[in-house]
Amino acid sequence: MIDVHRWAALSVFLAATGALAAEPPVSGGKEGAQTNVILVHGAFADASSWRKVIPLLEAKNLHVVAVQLPETSIEEDVAATKRALSIQKGAVVLVGHSYGGMVITAAADDPNVRALVYVTALMPEHTSCRRPAISSGSIRPPTTRCSAPTYPQRMRAS
Repeated sequence: MIDVHRWAALSVFLAATGALAAEPPVSGGKEGAQTNVILVHGAFADASSWRKVIPLLEAKNLHVVAVQLPETSIEEDVAATKRALSIQKGAVVLVGHSYGGMVITAAADDPNVRALVYVTALMPEHTSCRRPAISSGSIRPPTTRCSAPTYPQRMRAS
């Protein structure tokens, strides 16, 4: 039986390979571009919570970084994630767990971001999505749509 860490790693790997295969190479990419995965932990946790997932992703030749959030405010957590994004060479898949889902959504306006992966994470409703369209000539990844799922209304008893 596959444990939770292997499921998370498999989900990230499939998202990374699918998103990166569907997208053109990063335009104006940095020298030595690579496939990057940035892992963002949830509230009341730290970057070490990804310790069992990281080696599984690295075994698939992915460059993996686990961001340590300061957890002082959403703005500072997004800033920490954007700092990690700014030093990556090549395409990036952002992965958020729990509260980390809100952080990756807000940090996803970098043109190198190819996919967002929500691992039992919070995803903002459409009205609170902060990700703008990528400008001039870039293909807009499907992950830029931050819409909440629609649920059927319950039938009322008459």
